[in-house]
Amino acid sequence: MKEEFKINPSSLSFKQILIRFIIAGVVVLFVSFFTYFLNQWYFYSQNKNQKESLILTKESKENSETKDDELTSPENNISLTFYDRLMQKKSKNVPSEVNAFKKKQSVQKKKTTYTVQVGSFQSLKSAETMLEDLKQKGFSPFITPVHFPRGEIWYRVRIGNFSFREEAEEIAKELQKKGNYSPLVLSLKETD
Repeated sequence: MKEEFKINPSSLSFKQILIRFIIAGVVVLFVSFFTYFLNQWYFYSQNKNQKESLILTKESKENSETKDDELTSPENNISLTFYDRLMQKKSKNVPSEVNAFKKKQSVQKKKTTYTVQVGSFQSLKSAETMLEDLKQKGFSPFITPVHFPRGEIWYRVRIGNFSFREEAEEIAKELQKKGNYSPLVLSLKETD
């Protein structure tokens, strides 16, 4: 019979372990140095760009300062006094900003009047009935139709066109005393 040989893995010798350990160390060192140098190169290029931009901005500032000095130097005899003359000039023809604002407000000023609304009805007949009732009690009511977007018309029964809110409030108090009304004092703005 043939002899069968079974190959048992032999254990590594000390020399082989040492060689593998050295190779692994060299690989780790190589990767470390590569990343270190790559990182240094990247930061160097970034700093170089920043330094160049700083140098350019410093040079442009220095150039602008020398140009300003050249413009105002007595050798060139150029004086930039427009702003000074403008600030010293006080024209009576041009109103100040405050006066212009006040004028604008007075032009757009709206006169506020007050009225007392006694009722609001969808039917004209109901509004006319209340109108007659108020006339019998000594008031001077009127009907104001209000048109809504959906085509509805409401008829509002109102009294007066007062300059002061207090006058309208007095009429509202009288209405509460003379009848079963719940009047509202409304402010209306009219243009002049």
